[in-house]
Amino acid sequence: MLDKYELHLKYYKDGENFFFSKVQLLEGIGYTKGTKVWAQAINALNTLEELGFISYNHTAVGRPGKHGTYLELY
Repeated sequence: MLDKYELHLKYYKDGENFFFSKVQLLEGIGYTKGTKVWAQAINALNTLEELGFISYNHTAVGRPGKHGTYLELY
């Protein structure tokens, strides 16, 4: 996720935040969709946020021209 975030900053210098889907997050760490796995991924995101490494919106939002919903990394 850090690599994609850095690439995003390199190519989108207009200040748009990085968006990622639940599926992208799970696939990035080698898992497939599943409720139990997703709950563990959310726990990991919350832990990273509590430790001050990341900040993200906790409500997935739709994006214009995209299918599905995405979390926004601040």
